[in-house]
Order: sequence, then C-alpha cells, then structure tokens
Amino acid sequence: MRPRSVEEKGVIAHDLVDQVWPLLAQGVARPQIARVFELNQAAEAHRMMEAGGYVGKIVMRVSH
Repeated sequence: MRPRSVEEKGVIAHDLVDQVWPLLAQGVARPQIARVFELNQAAEAHRMMEAGGYVGKIVMRVSH
C-alpha cells in the first residue's frame, strides 16, 4: 500500500467499507490470525514480525 497514491488508498478504503466489512460482520469472511499477543508482549510480537515465516495477522490485545 505504501507506494500507492492517496487517491488510490481512498478508493481501496471505500471498497473495504462497502465490500469487505459486511462480509466480516456476517461471518462470511474471517481474518486469518497468526497469533495474538498481550500488549506487554510487544517486543516478542515485533520479533515474530521481523522473522517472518508466518501466515496471517499478528494481533495485539489491549486490556482495559
């Protein structure tokens, strides 16, 4: 996404809201999560991200 123009990013964001968010809300599509870390494990999460070799998103959980 970084090399894309602001206009292109806006179109992509609009399409996400219109086409992807409803599928997520309905449970039709689900994000692939590689691992969930607590906020105090941020350094470990960053090491995992730098090492690569995973599929899915690295999620940081923020507790109240």
